[in-house]
Amino acid sequence: MIQDRLKIAKAGRGPDVLLSRQTMLNCGAFEGNGAGCDGGDPIDVFKYMVKFGLPDNTCLSYSATDHTRFNKTGDVKHCPPLAICENCMPLPPNGTETCWAVKTPILYKLNSWHKIQNGSHGQEVAMMNEIYQKGPIVCSISTPEDFTYGYRAGIWPDEKTKFDDIDHNVEVVGWGEEDGTPFWVIRNSWGSFWGELGFFRLQRSVNSFWLENGDCWAAEPEFKMEQACGELQNKTNMELRKKTYKRR
Repeated sequence: MIQDRLKIAKAGRGPDVLLSRQTMLNCGAFEGNGAGCDGGDPIDVFKYMVKFGLPDNTCLSYSATDHTRFNKTGDVKHCPPLAICENCMPLPPNGTETCWAVKTPILYKLNSWHKIQNGSHGQEVAMMNEIYQKGPIVCSISTPEDFTYGYRAGIWPDEKTKFDDIDHNVEVVGWGEEDGTPFWVIRNSWGSFWGELGFFRLQRSVNSFWLENGDCWAAEPEFKMEQACGELQNKTNMELRKKTYKRR
């Protein structure tokens, strides 16, 4: 959700930003935001990004590890720099890989985040208004086994589950209607091999999986460090052009 909203905020300019999940897994628990590989929720990510920000995926690719790797003695209180962003290079003569912390990575923060509140026309309309005006949102849902292992494509029909069954978060990106059946368009996090290239459609207006009566959130990202880096690069390029012109 945050990455898609970043692209909207940047009006599609520049490369797409894929935030580092690994940095969040490494660092969130140190600051009281989630429990690494043992779980967390969107609010943990929001709170961490407001205060610290996250780098993009080129800093740290996903490796299915977490903060425990950096705190084997139990006395580390804050996220070490190497857990935020690193660079590695094999060194001669034997090619042993050496890694070091990147001192000033570009970080993306959140200006704010909020829960989608029921408006005068209900939660469904409030969700649609937020998506239309600002971009995708993230929502909590339940994921019954028949859906998890059985969905292939199409609109998953209304399926009633219990509120206590809520166990997953997804990104709601849009809505539509097919053959008279209204649906949500939702991005999942189980890989592009699952469902409709990683997405699925869920029947709308019936609170299937508790989507419409559960918790949904939105956030406002900022990219000031990226902008500052771009401005500095432009200034440097201009100075180089001037020097080249003078030499001629």
